[in-house]
Amino acid sequence: MTEKWYEILIDVPVAAADLLCYHLNDLGSVGVVVEERDLDTFIPPDPDETDGDSFTVKAYFAAGVNMPMLRLQIMDCLRGMSYEFPQLDKVDIRVGEIGQQDWAEDWKQHFSTTHIGSRLIIKPSWEEYTPKADDVVVTLDPGMAFGTGTHGTTHLCLQMLAQLFVAEAGCAAPRRVLDVGTGSGILAIAAAALGAQEVVACDIDPQACVTARENIIQNGCEEVISVTDSLLEELGYDFDVILANILAEENIRLAVPLLERLQSLLCQVAVGDEIILPKEVRHHVKTVLRLAKGSELLLGDGQGSCCRCSLARLDGDVVAVVNECSFNEQTALPVELFQGLPGGDKFELVLQKNTELGVSRFYPLVTERSQFKVPGHKLDRKMERWQRIVNEAARQSQRAWLPCVERPAAVAHGLAQSNAELKLLLWEQGTRPLKTVLPSNTPAGVAVFIGPEGGLTSAEVDVAQKSGFIPVSMGPRILRTETAGLTIAAILQFQYGDFDLLPEHHLTPPI
Repeated sequence: MTEKWYEILIDVPVAAADLLCYHLNDLGSVGVVVEERDLDTFIPPDPDETDGDSFTVKAYFAAGVNMPMLRLQIMDCLRGMSYEFPQLDKVDIRVGEIGQQDWAEDWKQHFSTTHIGSRLIIKPSWEEYTPKADDVVVTLDPGMAFGTGTHGTTHLCLQMLAQLFVAEAGCAAPRRVLDVGTGSGILAIAAAALGAQEVVACDIDPQACVTARENIIQNGCEEVISVTDSLLEELGYDFDVILANILAEENIRLAVPLLERLQSLLCQVAVGDEIILPKEVRHHVKTVLRLAKGSELLLGDGQGSCCRCSLARLDGDVVAVVNECSFNEQTALPVELFQGLPGGDKFELVLQKNTELGVSRFYPLVTERSQFKVPGHKLDRKMERWQRIVNEAARQSQRAWLPCVERPAAVAHGLAQSNAELKLLLWEQGTRPLKTVLPSNTPAGVAVFIGPEGGLTSAEVDVAQKSGFIPVSMGPRILRTETAGLTIAAILQFQYGDFDLLPEHHLTPPI
């Protein structure tokens, strides 16, 4: 039998809506909706200027509730509020019955396959669609979360997103995308499907996060998109594009932290330009380094662009003047570290120190003997912490390019991601000394696989060999898992990297 619900509708003055919602929730409502608000405007409603207007407050209660008693309780609440809002003394309380089907299924008739631009297709999961050669198809089941692509603001966001991924001369497609208020995950999935390499989707509604994860898995984007319910202030920085399809008043409130999380535009600045330093850099410059006006520092965007600057102002906003701009190509020796996840916080040490030693990408692997114990719902937050550790280490060591941390994966799946020319398995039973395997010329990429504390099983070693990894020994000593990566990274930098170069500057860490 379809579950029934009571729907209670009350028309109240604008300024009384929030207080009434509070009382209805306190009386046991399973959900409250405020209708007739002008939410699609960038001018937040002012209750003092809308006294003559009213909102319709809808509250939902389970069918088993004692309705006569509930009506009396609501009337008591309205009577108490009437001292401040006299109109509530004679307000009408309307009660109706609806079924679960009304909102869980009936909306589907209004959601059909939608074309966005020339190639982006938004398709309901229950409809069939035969894609054309260049179509990018997003399959969606929004459930109770917002986002089908038919709403005006969602449609406009999708249109703009599709345009950003059209190849144009001198314009690179976005690499890192942040979707704030992801809802069903539609924008995040579209960004990944169009070609974004990394997407962070956040929403403060846990149910929306659940729905988004389900849609992400359905579209095969779980390796690209991470979902989190963290607050915006807890997320990372340096995003190429930020999507914020949320209420206008929330966009206004979050304007500063949203802008702070965009990738710096150092690649567009010129000599003589002034740069206002981000909050964390201001703190480092003023409190940690205690730099004076005129001091030099190096600013970088983590994407190769760097600026040599001098401090022009320290009071209020910290302002630096650009003296010289440069662009650093990516390293000629990309190193991928496939690390069997160790216990405790050892992997954080691996991330920090190997970032300083030049590793380009980290692949955490869950092996049979890994002591990695993080529940799935906490993994996104763990990933954010790992990337933050890498970013800080990269800034401290003045790396022009930020390394990337991939999501934990099984051994076979993780190792299959490598296209490196030289693949090394550091194994205590390796039959070939490392020195005999290293080529004389710099290889086009090196991948290194290291097991956790308990080592690798014979089956995992077999998988690695089938993936092209060469079992090598690093001498008679058995190194700890966190030491092995540091050792091989240092050897590779000495053999093929930049250990033979002198530093060009001794300045502050870049942004």
